[in-house]
Amino acid sequence: MILAAILGTKYRLKIVNNTRDAFIALRQASYDLMLVDIDLPGESGFQFCARVKMDEKLSHLPLVFLTSHDQTPDVVIGFTLGADDYITKPIVRDPFEARIAAKLRKRVADKKDEHFVRKGRFNLDLLQQKVFMLTQNGQVEVQLTVVEFRLLKYFLDHTNHILSRAQLLNDVWGHNLSVTDRTVDTHVYTLRKKLGSFANCICTVSGVGYQFQPMEYVIAS
Repeated sequence: MILAAILGTKYRLKIVNNTRDAFIALRQASYDLMLVDIDLPGESGFQFCARVKMDEKLSHLPLVFLTSHDQTPDVVIGFTLGADDYITKPIVRDPFEARIAAKLRKRVADKKDEHFVRKGRFNLDLLQQKVFMLTQNGQVEVQLTVVEFRLLKYFLDHTNHILSRAQLLNDVWGHNLSVTDRTVDTHVYTLRKKLGSFANCICTVSGVGYQFQPMEYVIAS
């Protein structure tokens, strides 16, 4: 197969003949790029692209059409559906390799960025589990334990939600039977101390648990 001959020596390839097998492969392993034809048995490449871009777990994955359909309406449909590139056959080896390499370089850069999340006045490094507060004096790292990091991230993921102690125990600590409601209170107390002027973001809800309020209402010194 021509794709294997051109790309097989540089990249690991998984080749399938229909979208059903493609979805199975995407569920079983991690990939950095999809090359999709339009003419496929059963579901078309256009339909496949639309489904992929609607799937929360797959929508980030670059999708490139590689097809003999070279008419402008088809190209427009491809990009409208969310394709990252549209390459027509016959393949010209050097430009084709260059375009695929460019997409993969961008994918590597994007994957690095996925480790960093901005939530209000906080920057989170998910890979190293580090937290940085954005104050008037610049970015300041907050030294947190692993549990404190998980607790803060959970609060940030549920801003304005009233969270019971039972919910926090279940979602942050999991099925650890050695922790109690008092454990939650203790960790919230230490987390507040470390957040300094941002401590007021974590509000106690009497008789229930806690609520994390939006960062824009807190002014850091």
